[in-house]
Amino acid sequence: MTWTILILLPIAAIVALFAIKPLRRAVVTRPIFAAYRKMLPQMSQTEKEAIEAGSVWWEGELFHGRPDWNKLLAVDLAGSVHVRFKIVNDDQYALPDVLFRHCHRERTI
Repeated sequence: MTWTILILLPIAAIVALFAIKPLRRAVVTRPIFAAYRKMLPQMSQTEKEAIEAGSVWWEGELFHGRPDWNKLLAVDLAGSVHVRFKIVNDDQYALPDVLFRHCHRERTI
């Protein structure tokens, strides 16, 4: 009889520790998070700005594993492509004409 109490008492304490939310947060979660926070590197200024910017648009869907391809294909890039290539064409790193025509024909840019 006493050996069952000696076995069940620690099991009941562990179950209570994880079943009672305030107790679990105080005894388990808070120390683990504190230790983990010390191991992580500091967030860079660029990362802070990206998080504060808010939206991730289509990339968020992609990284969640369920992208809406029609949403991406519906974006009209015609105006932005011409502006982009006007800027690029003034530079020495412009795309070769053959590659530009191929990309434009395949609608990859």
